[in-house]
Amino acid sequence: MWELREWSRRDIPGITLTRRDLQTARILEQKGRIVIRPIASGVSIEARSYVGLVKLESLELLIRPKFIDDRAFYKMFAYAFNLDKIDLFKEDIMAPVTGGYLTDLLFNCLVREIDKILARGLLKRYREQVDLLTTLRGKVDFSRAMERYARGAVDLPCRYEDLTCDTLENRILLSTLCLITPFVSSSVLLDKVHFLREFFAEFVSLERNLGLLLKQLAYHSDRLNRYYEQAFRICYLIYKSLCFTFEGTYFDVYPAILFDMNNLFERFLGRLLEEFAPPEYEVICQRSLGGYYNREGKQSTLLIPDYQLLQNGKCFILADAKYKLYEDNKVSPTDLYQLTVYSMAGEAEKTIIYYPVTKKQVDYYDLPLPHNKTGIRVYLIGIPLNLLLDKLDNYTLQFDEHFNNQIWSCLSLHECDTMLSH
Repeated sequence: MWELREWSRRDIPGITLTRRDLQTARILEQKGRIVIRPIASGVSIEARSYVGLVKLESLELLIRPKFIDDRAFYKMFAYAFNLDKIDLFKEDIMAPVTGGYLTDLLFNCLVREIDKILARGLLKRYREQVDLLTTLRGKVDFSRAMERYARGAVDLPCRYEDLTCDTLENRILLSTLCLITPFVSSSVLLDKVHFLREFFAEFVSLERNLGLLLKQLAYHSDRLNRYYEQAFRICYLIYKSLCFTFEGTYFDVYPAILFDMNNLFERFLGRLLEEFAPPEYEVICQRSLGGYYNREGKQSTLLIPDYQLLQNGKCFILADAKYKLYEDNKVSPTDLYQLTVYSMAGEAEKTIIYYPVTKKQVDYYDLPLPHNKTGIRVYLIGIPLNLLLDKLDNYTLQFDEHFNNQIWSCLSLHECDTMLSH
């Protein structure tokens, strides 16, 4: 097992990639997840904003986030996805998650949600069945019955509704359990996953295409499966973290599960804004401002900022989360142009780029415009994740009350000289 941190590079000597490893590495690089290339002395690895596990035939990689303590990631994950408190901070032989294995954390959250579902009872739905029965049940297909009677048969072709656990919801859970099995590192957690797989397999049909099942779920969500919602969110997260490809009629899963830290950072900030914005503000995530139009007058590209904060119907803050190393590197012109266009389309009072830092930072860029005397100002606010997560309680996943005002000051550029100063 080799380890490295996100946004870092490492050369591993004495490793020769197999043909299948080279194919997997090419797919992972094309998807922008990680760069694995052969060199004269072995293998060169360049991690990006993805963390997780890569299991090749010739080596196994564990990519960890740039946090001082793994608990920071655990808390950030649980807070961003609004999960229950995580009691995974003990280090003993029976712990379901060992230090550093962030993938096991994700799997264990799913197992816990499935346990909650089982305690309440699996969802059952009525499904139409057509069987040959010796006793009357439901409706009889008389045309078929007469044909069979003429042949001397004594059974009846009946059409009836049967209550079954073989539902779309339970098939999603079984499909996800099967997909994560090869990636589970903890023996304690693996035993739990095997037990749940065998339990579901007794009365639920297995479908490998989890993506198709999740698409079907979008059209079948109702009040009956609402208590599955938290588990579904984790299933979708796992699906997005796995690396898939379609080749003809075959469906393949590459030996890698890599979680997008940019997505986590975006969701974490989204919940901070929703929780700490004053009551007079309305927080909107991922809603379109409009779009570009082509020469035929058709809308071709939508403008969708990560966050909009409205006050009395007017846009107060328009912001994007960028999980990039802007603490040490120059800001991408593309990001500045993107936020400038957002500002012009949304007419926001403040336009902000949030990015992670080790110590709080505030900067801004001005773009003068010929038709606008004031121009457009894009603020850059560095969010000190380690400090924020240190203030987040390990078990209640709540911030200290005395820290709340400072969080809003940081996110809104209010009193920026004093924000997060201690």
